[in-house]
Amino acid sequence: MPEARTEQDFSTLETALALAGERSWQDITLTQIAEATGKPLSALYASDGKMALAGQLEAWGDLAMSAETPDAEDTPRERLFDVIMLRFERYETLRGGVLSLMDWRDRSARLRADIVRARARSANWALACAGLDTLGPVEMRLTGLGLGWVIEQTTRAWRLDESGDFARTMATLDGELINAEERLSALKRFAPKRRSGAAQSTTAAAPDSPEARQATSDQA
Repeated sequence: MPEARTEQDFSTLETALALAGERSWQDITLTQIAEATGKPLSALYASDGKMALAGQLEAWGDLAMSAETPDAEDTPRERLFDVIMLRFERYETLRGGVLSLMDWRDRSARLRADIVRARARSANWALACAGLDTLGPVEMRLTGLGLGWVIEQTTRAWRLDESGDFARTMATLDGELINAEERLSALKRFAPKRRSGAAQSTTAAAPDSPEARQATSDQA
């Protein structure tokens, strides 16, 4: 099994993002990244090039969401808001490079497909960071799908947010979380309710069944 990624594993990505902020992700080379990190080029052999480095961006954002523990007294929506905003606060530290990388990967069908899969992982991690990973498997799946959409829409807002105070980003995140909460509540209302003791009720309602006759015979 692969080892868990640590914060230190992203130092090469962060260096590359800093370079991309000065030029562009398209224009930087592995040689330049190696020189900036103080490593020989051979040290980046296992990274499989800029494509693999670009694929680390979502995980870099994911781990930012666990940097702080939300207040347990807050509502679930407030906790999710806080942990997801940590993602965009990290992006903002290297905004130019992150935007350049995102523009570059938008032109790659492979990387766009990877983002779809990464959104589900990001959503599940956000739930864990907010202390909300105690849901049942079906509800967890539905919530994860909705939260993946929330993160995607908020990412689009952040890319356009040049206010410096996250105004557009926060407004989008808050609105999308409210919408997701309402959609999940609606799904719960229409979900079939479990019928507890259904088998027991069926037996009781069928006095002529073999089981009922056997029970009467035993009592006699």
